[in-house]
Amino acid sequence: MNGGTKRVPQWDPDALRGRLGPFPSPPPAVLDTFLAYYGFPDAQHEVGTLIDGDSQVVVHRFTPERPVAECLFVTGYLDHVGLFGNLIQVLLDLGYRVTTFDLPGQGLSSGPRAQVESFGEYFSALERVVATLGESELPCLALGQSTGGSAWLDWIRRHGDQGFDRFILMNPLIRPRNWRYLGWLHRALKPMLRTVKRGRGGGTHNERFNRFIQSEDSLQSPVIPVAWLTAMVEFKNSIVAMPPASGERLWIFQGTEEETVDAPWNLARIAEKFPGARMVRVPGARHHLANETEPYRQPVIDALASFIRTVDEP
Repeated sequence: MNGGTKRVPQWDPDALRGRLGPFPSPPPAVLDTFLAYYGFPDAQHEVGTLIDGDSQVVVHRFTPERPVAECLFVTGYLDHVGLFGNLIQVLLDLGYRVTTFDLPGQGLSSGPRAQVESFGEYFSALERVVATLGESELPCLALGQSTGGSAWLDWIRRHGDQGFDRFILMNPLIRPRNWRYLGWLHRALKPMLRTVKRGRGGGTHNERFNRFIQSEDSLQSPVIPVAWLTAMVEFKNSIVAMPPASGERLWIFQGTEEETVDAPWNLARIAEKFPGARMVRVPGARHHLANETEPYRQPVIDALASFIRTVDEP
């Protein structure tokens, strides 16, 4: 991620996506400037599209020289893979082969910008990407940031912990902060408005990252569609209504300076619905934990490394 660039390149997601082959393919030359701008890791890299109904999901895979584990990473709402180069590099250095993708409506994936009619669209995309892992014999880690964590909770709700040895979720979303006010606002605005203006608070202590997403990333959406809020409410209700599912393989990392999701309420619901989940509170960390400064990210990095050590034990 090149936060020092003054002129913000204007990417046309449709044009770039249209030059990609089916996943997995080598990155085409037309993508070179895009990859350099976002600081994608210098590793074996495959990229391409998966067809999911009427939409195209853009998937990336990064492979270290000697992979010892798989990681499937799901990004958050209003994010895209280009924002996570530093985290992907950490995973590669630890020995993970990393598969990740832009959620529908985000980054280079197709669909109305920042909008889905149901969180089921995220789950459907996730299922398609999981299928690309094939019959890998490597131990497999599920990793998610914010709404990416929502997708993994939905996975466990529907499939249990099938196919994954551990789930590590960073500040997962079930309902947002200040929900009493936002829920009332959503009900009031739903018949009248299609979008609401997006807030621009500092999601991390990393001011370079905050500045980048606020003013240097043309793939950011300035608004949140009301339809997405409706989909989020439906997802929240589905979690509240679900019978308990095992959380024995589930680790939750939650920043204590969270200002995006309703952390106390969310953690209580996760403890209730996913008994056995391990809760790790990260003092002082804010919402975008994957891009926090090093002291706040370190507990997550330690957990990623501990999974590798477990793999290496005889």
